[in-house]
Amino acid sequence: MRVLALENGIDTPAVFTDPAFTESTTFRLSTSNMSPQLHYDAGFGPVSTDGYGCCYGIRKMNITCSVTALRDCEKTSATKMRDAIAHALRDMRRLYEPAARL
Repeated sequence: MRVLALENGIDTPAVFTDPAFTESTTFRLSTSNMSPQLHYDAGFGPVSTDGYGCCYGIRKMNITCSVTALRDCEKTSATKMRDAIAHALRDMRRLYEPAARL
């Protein structure tokens, strides 16, 4: 509807200018799973200025992850996000290791 309105010189419907709509279409965490068959050493940037880009690959014995954030954003830190993800994964491993031995 928004594109049709713009293309036809019609006023943009109010729903598209509502702050709730803007907030609902702002993705501060953009993720994508990379195929386990692929080897990659790259990632992608965040889709919002105060967000993160995170691509990951789940393999049989490990998870590879690439985290990005804009350096000039004071709200984000790719290093802190990476460390938080690693910490959470270690916590999950500690929870599930006893069950895996059964």
